[in-house]
Amino acid sequence: LIFLGIFIASLLLIIKILRDKENNYPDNVKIVAIIGFVALAGYFMDCMFNFPINRPPMQIWFGLIIGLIAAVYLSYQEKLSEESVIEKQPVGLVKILAVSLLVLGLIVTVINYNTYVSYKIQGRMIADLSAVNKRQQQNLSKPENKRIPVKPTYNYNSLVKELPKIPNLAEDTEPIGYKLSRYLLLEKRYAEAIKVLDSIHQYSPYTGYDYYLKSNVYDKMNKPDSAYKYAKKAYYNRPRNLSYYKTAMAMAQRTGRVEDLKPMFEEFSKYSPQAEVHITYIYSLIRAKENTTLIMSETQKAAELYPED
Repeated sequence: LIFLGIFIASLLLIIKILRDKENNYPDNVKIVAIIGFVALAGYFMDCMFNFPINRPPMQIWFGLIIGLIAAVYLSYQEKLSEESVIEKQPVGLVKILAVSLLVLGLIVTVINYNTYVSYKIQGRMIADLSAVNKRQQQNLSKPENKRIPVKPTYNYNSLVKELPKIPNLAEDTEPIGYKLSRYLLLEKRYAEAIKVLDSIHQYSPYTGYDYYLKSNVYDKMNKPDSAYKYAKKAYYNRPRNLSYYKTAMAMAQRTGRVEDLKPMFEEFSKYSPQAEVHITYIYSLIRAKENTTLIMSETQKAAELYPED
């Protein structure tokens, strides 16, 4: 609401300048106000679609636009008569407004500082988890006896101590708990990981990512039925997500839910038919030891639909 209030306040200043009937503002100032309005409208569209992602380059321009509008408005206030709106206000009201703005400024400063600290820590977390993912992928191509143990640089307890209480959203707009739960998973603290994921579901109930991570946790705990339950939930929450689809198909095959393979394949193909989706379905049928006729039929269909793949 505070963020939206900045736009509303700026718009009111522009309207005052443009609707000036006493010629307090010359035409060239009104042209600047119009330019400011167009720039503000463009930024409004950008930030509303990307909120609350931190976009420093855009925010610099936003600050310049707001500064320009405010400077144009205030620079000509001195030319108004002594019976200006500000001077008509009681001294007590002016003091209240000044204190209110000061308190609001301090709150915003604290929030911005905490956000800055959080983003610095998140940057290290992202780099750390990316390195872990890379090493895990490299291990997949090696024999099991030659795989190198994968350990992150940081740990859950130290990160929780460093991270400020606010913001609870990460730089990619997802709850920070998602990243923290991945550290718990790597540390084999499975029960705690599930508890963290349960606690943040309310903040992001429609992405299905917490279900996806819980599926991974239960898989590590050697509970394939629970792993499939959450893999399926994640997939049907977002049936266009390829990672969710592959995980759900793999877990369905492993738990013997062969009857679920075709509906999931058809659901994804309805939104985004592609060779990789069809190949995943065929491999799942092969691993599930389905009848050869069905496998050959699907292989033929895939070859006809995607001859170049």
